[in-house]
Amino acid sequence: MILLTTLASLVAMLLGMVLVSSNKHRQFQANTETRSVLSFHYLGLRAIACRIRFTMRQCKAALKWYSSIVDSAWAGSTWN
Repeated sequence: MILLTTLASLVAMLLGMVLVSSNKHRQFQANTETRSVLSFHYLGLRAIACRIRFTMRQCKAALKWYSSIVDSAWAGSTWN
């Protein structure tokens, strides 16, 4: 069960990253336009609930972004 919930959480986080990389996350923010205040996990859950569709290019860009974050974390540096 823990593995299943961990995988579901990872999928939600990746969908949130796709939402941000495709600039569709602004519709879920209430009063800020310049900085992002919602987590990737929350945005991913909202994308699932609202059935937002993404292109394969958007998904690949988010996976590349996620991979760069993981690589920099393993290297011990900070991410942007």
